Order: sequence, then structure tokens, then C-alpha cells
Amino acid sequence: MNQRRFEELALLKQITWVEIFGSFFESHKKELTDLQHYLHNILGYDAKVSENLDNALPRSKCDKPIRDYTLSERLIEDSHIHILIFPFPKETDPHHLNQSATMEYIMIRERKNPYVIVLVEKGLQ
Repeated sequence: MNQRRFEELALLKQITWVEIFGSFFESHKKELTDLQHYLHNILGYDAKVSENLDNALPRSKCDKPIRDYTLSERLIEDSHIHILIFPFPKETDPHHLNQSATMEYIMIRERKNPYVIVLVEKGLQ
């Protein structure tokens, strides 16, 4: 592949928005942010999690679930690639660990009609 093609691909990566959805509960949040940093720092994509929009969305008196839903909607609408992480629950995890990502998956299916879904059982390593 020639240098011009590498430059075109680098530019395409910069304008392709990748959104990561999943549980922020305890160690699961680190898994999401580690993936975000890898996509951004190593692969060159503009990768985000919902916390990245915290400052862009004005704080209001609405309940946290409503605010979280609004952030999810915005991530879905702004992104080109959606990555959903569904961790296998540990004994100490709440029973609703994957509830948010499940809701976001449904929203993506209804609004974006995605082309590809990748399921990984063994982890991200």
C-alpha cells in the first residue's frame, strides 16, 4: 500500500466516530476506558464513552436515568461505529449489570440498522 493510501485511511479514521457502550460498574468501567484509549491512541479513531459528553450536555434537574438515556441517544446519533460490551457478571455484580447496554443495543437496532455485530466470549485480549 502506498503512502497516499495510508494518509487517506488516517484521515478516514479521524472523521469516523466510534462509540463504546457497556457497564460502568466497578472494574467494567476500566475495561471500557482501556478499549477507548486503545482505539484512540493506537488505532487513531475518535472513540468515546458517555462520560466524554458530560460537559457537552448541560446539567439539569432531571433524574440520572433520564440524563444517562439522553447521553446514550446522543452517542448513538453521533457515531458511525457502535461497540457494545456485555461482560459476564461476577458474583459481586448487580443483577442488572448489562441493562444499560441492552437498552442501547435496542436503540441502535431501531435507529441505525447496523450491518455487523461481533460477539466475543473470551475477552478483549
